[in-house]
Amino acid sequence: MLRFVTSFIAIKRIFRTALVLLLTGCFIYLIADYNGPEEIKLKADRILGFKGYRAEELIVQGYDDQKNLYATRGMIIYRLENGSDRFLKFAHVPTGFSMYWFRNFSLVRKFTLRPECMEIIASGSGEIVALSAGGIWTYSDTTKTFRKSMDLTHYRKGDQGILDNGMVRLNDSTYCFGEYFRNEERQQVRVYVSTDRGYSWNVNYSFKPGEIRHIHALHKDPFEDKIWICTGDVKTEPRIAWSDDNYKTLHNIGSGSQVWRATQLVFDKDYVYWGADTYDQRHEGVYRWNRKTKKVDKLAKVEGVIFHSTMLKNGTMVMTTNREGGPNEKDLKTKMLLFSGKKLVRTINVGTWHSNKPGFWFKYARLRLQRDQGAPALAVSCLSQTEFSNGELLLIPEESFAEQDLAESDSSVSAFTLDYPAN
Repeated sequence: MLRFVTSFIAIKRIFRTALVLLLTGCFIYLIADYNGPEEIKLKADRILGFKGYRAEELIVQGYDDQKNLYATRGMIIYRLENGSDRFLKFAHVPTGFSMYWFRNFSLVRKFTLRPECMEIIASGSGEIVALSAGGIWTYSDTTKTFRKSMDLTHYRKGDQGILDNGMVRLNDSTYCFGEYFRNEERQQVRVYVSTDRGYSWNVNYSFKPGEIRHIHALHKDPFEDKIWICTGDVKTEPRIAWSDDNYKTLHNIGSGSQVWRATQLVFDKDYVYWGADTYDQRHEGVYRWNRKTKKVDKLAKVEGVIFHSTMLKNGTMVMTTNREGGPNEKDLKTKMLLFSGKKLVRTINVGTWHSNKPGFWFKYARLRLQRDQGAPALAVSCLSQTEFSNGELLLIPEESFAEQDLAESDSSVSAFTLDYPAN
């Protein structure tokens, strides 16, 4: 009996020690996960047939004026300095006292399929304006701290407050964002502008109730003194318009058709380009608006929703399609569209949608691109696709595209002329 009691006590001690060690290990892991790595080194690899780099779970944001690339992992901002081979931790964005604090942990992000936790815009001087946990936060490079400047009216389950391209920096002091929410009741939708680096905000424009559903994108025109806005979704709600007074007045170039339903614009000195964010097979494809003649041409008919687009430093234009379960999708593949000489010359199948089951884990498959143009490299975050970890970042320097003749003929090439009329 004594021997049994002694053995039981010994086993109990071993179990207690193991439990303490397990809890200590979990605690250390959670602290390390919360703080994140100090640096994330890019891994050289062959990306879609091009020379490039990979990094796990980094959500691309955009470049600053010095062509440093910013990306986010959970609630942490990382910066890839121009010419570097690694992202360095830049700042940790607050969430306030809310349930969104749990987004600091990778296990939560993986379980909820939500690697996109915030949106940020970085200035060349090191200041940040961030959407985090339903609030707008401003980071000062002088104090190295964030200050909350406002709470978003529409931010809750299913409503992200601002779409990823719905924020724009016009200069060192002026920032803008447009409201994005489900808005099934068709309430008024507003454009907010800050002229003091994001520390205070005013409504510069309000769409009347029933006029639009929400705002898809705001853009600064690199070639003219204009800023642009894209809205959605159905009937008369889609429009593309420009402003020259910080969105106090808008001038439509087109509205009232799925042709004008866009989520990211691309600019050159002669044209404004976009891909249609539509399920309508009559209007799906890529369009351009002639700045001089004010006419629209359809460049290519592309099946599926086109959501992201950019133009790189030397003129390579890239657009990507979502997979959302729309009637105009022929497969589950997300696609990257490469343009050379103003023609669509190659369509590449990138990944397969894996979160297409209805319910909590239903998430669109997307190839998210940087929100600006003129960058030296294409940055892609892969979302909800079997071939990639959720949020994996791919970086392809523009010279890698130049190493191949994009116009060469093969089974993936789809070339179109530029005179296809828009209906």
